[in-house]
Amino acid sequence: MNILDIDPRNDNRWDELVKSCSNSSIYHSRSWLNVIVNSYGYQPFFLVLEDSNKELIAGFPAVRVSSRLTGKRVVGISFSDYADIITRNGNLIKEFSLMVIQYLEKTKSLPLEISCHDNCKLVSQFQTTRQTWNHSIQIKDSMDTMKQLFSSKARQNINIARKKGLLVEYSNTLSDMNEFYSLYVTMRKRKGLLPQPFNFFKSIHKIYQSKDMLDLIFIINNGKRVAGILIIAEPEFATTYALYSGSLTEAKFFRANDILYYHCIKRSIERGMKTLDLGRTSIDNLGLRRFKLKWGAKESVISTYQYPFKGEKQLLLFNRHSHKKIIHYFLSKMPSSVLKTVGGIVYPHLG
Repeated sequence: MNILDIDPRNDNRWDELVKSCSNSSIYHSRSWLNVIVNSYGYQPFFLVLEDSNKELIAGFPAVRVSSRLTGKRVVGISFSDYADIITRNGNLIKEFSLMVIQYLEKTKSLPLEISCHDNCKLVSQFQTTRQTWNHSIQIKDSMDTMKQLFSSKARQNINIARKKGLLVEYSNTLSDMNEFYSLYVTMRKRKGLLPQPFNFFKSIHKIYQSKDMLDLIFIINNGKRVAGILIIAEPEFATTYALYSGSLTEAKFFRANDILYYHCIKRSIERGMKTLDLGRTSIDNLGLRRFKLKWGAKESVISTYQYPFKGEKQLLLFNRHSHKKIIHYFLSKMPSSVLKTVGGIVYPHLG
């Protein structure tokens, strides 16, 4: 067996490997790689294992990040919820993860960061730097069947939203992506978080709208869009991915997010998807965790690993609640135009 790095845009064997592995996702696809490369200019660095017949039997999607602020590193894969090592034979994961370390040491490409589900067992040299929840809903063949999985609170909130006369609108135009982005920035500002640059969303639109995989769902109150969500329905993985959402402060009083999730599920049924991936949730975000679970979602743990480990002191410094609180406060006070500019400057260094 031989390990090497490839650019999957020029090697069709990667697509064949992705199709053959049960734990593949949108984040392993060539389309998602194009979103990341077009948005941030990172270089693809997909590590693969080929057998004696030159057939790929394992792979790890990653990019090279080179920043004057945060240094050089290999990340699998930037701005993705997870990027599990995929193999035709699950028993290869540990062996291949060790080969990845050895290859990166040999090519002087370290450090490495990878996020994957806990059932993707890596060698012990990888150290966990953080963990998050991942929630997904198994899609049934009708909304009547799905409603049986909803908690009483979810059903109650849907009824409240309907009584308030909220309207739902579907779109996939670039102009509406721009309006969705405004909702997204508003929500990020409210939470004291930097927004991704609009060019990232523009790249998502360019790649997935042309394939008829993209939906923007808006909730309208009194003629005004108060909340929205961006979803991608990927038939290759039979999964809808709820990627980003945004809302005005008033949306919570109308139970707008409940209607959004309801229609994500409904749209997944219409598109013939089998799973709705609700993305990551911070371990300490109990409210969002409860919100996702009330739709009958199953949860798993995503761990972010680092090699070599940068040290406990640095990890604790970055994660200290007091530091986060100060940063969130200052970001929440920035004008939206400044926040977007800062996000555009900072995000390429965060990959």
